[in-house]
Amino acid sequence: MAHVPVLEPEISPNFVGLPLDLSGLALPPHLGFSYTKKPEFHLTLIGNGHHFVESVASCTRSDRDRAKDVSTHACRTAIQGISFQVSIEPQFFRVEKAYQNPDHRRISIVALCKVDMSQDFYRLLQTTIPGVVVEPPPFHVTLYTHDDEMSRKGIGITNSAEFERNAVNITMSPFAKMLSTIIR
Repeated sequence: MAHVPVLEPEISPNFVGLPLDLSGLALPPHLGFSYTKKPEFHLTLIGNGHHFVESVASCTRSDRDRAKDVSTHACRTAIQGISFQVSIEPQFFRVEKAYQNPDHRRISIVALCKVDMSQDFYRLLQTTIPGVVVEPPPFHVTLYTHDDEMSRKGIGITNSAEFERNAVNITMSPFAKMLSTIIR
């Protein structure tokens, strides 16, 4: 398990992410012939697939523009003062997800993460906007994406059921065994 530094959180109406500094890990630039190391690393607390703005609009009976402001403010309020601790687990998965049509597929190699203090964020968020419920996603960091434009946009896993449907455990593969020697 590798403890990694967490940088300043990124917050927008439909996204709350924790940028991670993985510069201390000697990740190779490529994994096999098909995967390229991501240029940046983050862990998503709230992603587009959570439809957070829509939930806020419903709970606050606001229009979409007002809900965007409310959601951004609520996330900034909830995250304030929380010192997240992120550990990357040596559990690796190949995730393949289809989007709007079967030709729009994204493929990534991810590592599961443990995120201390995340429960405080979600609890404070639900206190800030009563009625809003956000299911925490399976915490992971995308290390590599398939060498195509769609995959480089990110995988977008928002809940456990989606992860189970789209992920294959590759922890015992030669690539993952090599990564396990780096992420300890």
